[in-house]
Amino acid sequence: MQNSQYYFTASGGKYAYPGNPSTFAGYANAWWDGSKPAPMDPSLCQSLKNAGATISILYIPYNPIKYVDRGGGVAWENNIVNGFSSTLSNPLKSCASSGFFYTANTPTDITAALNAMFDQALQVAHIIQ
Repeated sequence: MQNSQYYFTASGGKYAYPGNPSTFAGYANAWWDGSKPAPMDPSLCQSLKNAGATISILYIPYNPIKYVDRGGGVAWENNIVNGFSSTLSNPLKSCASSGFFYTANTPTDITAALNAMFDQALQVAHIIQ
């Protein structure tokens, strides 16, 4: 999942990202542009694959948040994320190299998947001169 959030301030028609409080002299404290949760964009992985990289992904399923909607930003974000959480594995599968996508739910499954990923990485790794 991605959540593009920024603290920004406008200066001369351009946005700067100085943080809040500002870390740059001459810039005021920044404003937060809000939460923008979304599934990850798998096309961002393609340039790495095209360059010969192998992408291995361990997906730990998102647990929907149970909450009482009393309005506000947190309830809005929870509703948005819960709405697409069941589809989060799809873009990750698209991003992963063939045979390099794992799903795990428990600590034991996570350990097993990480060990499998490490073993797989050792099989494809090689040194060239």
